[in-house]
Amino acid sequence: MRKSHGTDFHVDVENIGRFTFGRRTMRDVFLIRGEYNRLSNGNYNEDGLAVDMGCWAIATLSVLLVESPATFDLDKVDPLTDDTWEDKAAKVFSALRDMELSFRANGKDPVQKGGP
Repeated sequence: MRKSHGTDFHVDVENIGRFTFGRRTMRDVFLIRGEYNRLSNGNYNEDGLAVDMGCWAIATLSVLLVESPATFDLDKVDPLTDDTWEDKAAKVFSALRDMELSFRANGKDPVQKGGP
């Protein structure tokens, strides 16, 4: 997980808990691409776009995650005993993206209040 910073924000994910994420920077964009490439062994289509969205979600969460509920630890996920791990990761990723989109000038209304 990354270190806490003043621009961090919180995202509440129903039935999973509260997450703290770092605000995405240009450096993070490249780190996410690199992590996706490492995890997927370069799984891109002919246009250079990521093919495995579950892997993209995990790469994004692993780069931006500052704090997560104790029940959600990317380093301890056991896909053999938890058939819902990818659904949970997708739900957290989706909530993160919704919040990030709310930061845009013409974005959606913020999902929740209370973060910096």
